[in-house]
Amino acid sequence: MTKKTLADLLGPREEDKGALRWEVTVPLWTNPFILMELFQFAFVGAAIAVLTLCTGAWVMEGRLTAAEAAASLSIGAMILVGVMAGFVALVSIFFGNRYYSVYRMDAGGIYHEGSRGGDGRGEWLTLRMRPYPVVGTVRAERTRSRYLQWDKVDRFHAIASMRTILLRRGFWHLLRLYLPDDETYRQAVALLAMRLNQ
Repeated sequence: MTKKTLADLLGPREEDKGALRWEVTVPLWTNPFILMELFQFAFVGAAIAVLTLCTGAWVMEGRLTAAEAAASLSIGAMILVGVMAGFVALVSIFFGNRYYSVYRMDAGGIYHEGSRGGDGRGEWLTLRMRPYPVVGTVRAERTRSRYLQWDKVDRFHAIASMRTILLRRGFWHLLRLYLPDDETYRQAVALLAMRLNQ
């Protein structure tokens, strides 16, 4: 485990002209964006399982009874509920329903560093839905980073009610930017509008 804080990870480039940098705490299972993506993944998996079971019954017996169809749907529902419940339990127990992120937007692109760890708040579990400021010093246990150059981004979609910005390239979603407060949100939107001519 490293004692380097998230604030330290991006320090050297903090003085870049026109750069915007922020830290934020992001909810997990109370986050509607993450829940929607997880539900879509679980639904597709459950649908494939149901289709496979029904097809197998049809091929082996030459017919599909109502009882077999109901059993297949029941298994699909259990898969869907199991995935969602497992995710809630996992992120509650091991993450406290939150992770910590640092973002930086500069002339080259957008850098994101995410980490699981503690921030000195002493909370075991948080039930917030919107991103919120980091309190105290984060002791990062594991980090993941990503750098997204401006030429990879076509457009952005700002959701003010959630203080979240979605970066897109064509149909694909590239990255979500979570903002800790309204002022940082406004600055990020203005910078993105300038960079992307939107």
